[in-house]
Amino acid sequence: MLSQHDQLLSEEHEDVLTELINIGIGRAAYTLSEMVDSRVGLQVPTVSFAQCEGIEKLQRHASSEDPLSVVLQPFSGGVAGRAVLVIPRPSASRLVGVLTGMPSESAEIDVEREAVLTEVGNIIINSVLGSLGNMASLNLDFGLPRYDESHPPPLVSVALRGSLVVVSVLFQIQSHAIEGELAVMFDLPSLGGVWALLDPAAPRLLPA
Repeated sequence: MLSQHDQLLSEEHEDVLTELINIGIGRAAYTLSEMVDSRVGLQVPTVSFAQCEGIEKLQRHASSEDPLSVVLQPFSGGVAGRAVLVIPRPSASRLVGVLTGMPSESAEIDVEREAVLTEVGNIIINSVLGSLGNMASLNLDFGLPRYDESHPPPLVSVALRGSLVVVSVLFQIQSHAIEGELAVMFDLPSLGGVWALLDPAAPRLLPA
């Protein structure tokens, strides 16, 4: 297990986290694609090591001039941290419009945005972390999702104390001009159960 004083993750640690999140986000993307009846494109997850005070710098939408719709959900148990779904406001309105059948510029969208995006965030986050928990044989407890709207940077107030491992994935629904980001912030000391998968005797995540 990494020391809290290490500044970088080893290649093996990055690989196992990337593989776990990649599988989970793939399943979440399939669910979302079924909901919007369109293909959801994904970029390869990125893995970063940071102290909590650097979290705002890790957000790829931090330079956006648009307000952000943010769904935050804490998790604990076999591994602990926070997961955050970040969607720029124009994309958020278009996503709500697709899911509700309302025009994205209508006033009703503002009324429905929080409820719809909270549910979407809950589905995506639970799919990703539930998949990770199953593959790593870890029991996870999920807190209630919380919706927020802010101008960048959105995550200063949700950072954990101490050292973090941050895995982020950008997604796009090109047919509807929708984009967003899922960032999972793991409390570094809690990742022992995930690092156990590096044991040669541990089951493979994917068949050879």
